[in-house]
Amino acid sequence: VDGGDSAAVNGVARHNIAALDQDGTLLPVDTRPNEVVYALASAGNVVYAAGAFTGIDAVARSRLAQLDGNGELLPWNPDADAAVLALVVSGSTIYAAGEFTQLQGVSHKYFAAIGADGTPDPTLNTLNGGSVLNSRAQAIAVSGTTVYVGGFNLVAFNTPNAPVNPGR
Repeated sequence: VDGGDSAAVNGVARHNIAALDQDGTLLPVDTRPNEVVYALASAGNVVYAAGAFTGIDAVARSRLAQLDGNGELLPWNPDADAAVLALVVSGSTIYAAGEFTQLQGVSHKYFAAIGADGTPDPTLNTLNGGSVLNSRAQAIAVSGTTVYVGGFNLVAFNTPNAPVNPGR
C-alpha cells in the first residue's frame, strides 16, 4: 500500500492511497481519502491510514482510518483534531504522532496510544502523566516495550525539578 498526495499511479487514477502487489503491480483497490495520507501501518489484513484527510470515500474520518484488505473503510475512528504524521502498530495498540491535540474530544497532545477498538488509551495521555510534548511529533518506533517518539522540539517532564531536555 502506498500513501501520499497523488492523483494517479502508473497512469491509473488513484486518490492519495494505492495498493500495490509485491512486484509493484497496481491492485484494483480505489480507496479515496479527500486529502494527503502521511503514514500507513498494517496488522494482519488491516491497514491503518493517517494524514490530513477528513473523509474517505465520502464517509467522515478525521485524519485516522482503518481499512480492510480490499480497501474498504472499517468503523475504527479515533477522530483526531489535526494532522497525524506517523503510525506504528504494536500488538493490539496503534501509536499515532502528529499535530493533533485531541482524539475523540479528549486531550492527547501530539502523541497517543489507540486501542484496536479505536479508543485512545487514557493511561498514555501525555497531558496527565509521563511527559508533555511541546510541539508536533513526526516519527514513532517500537522496540520491545519501549516506544520512541521523534521530531519534536521539547519534552517537559511532570516531575518536580526535572530537567527539560531538547528532543533533537
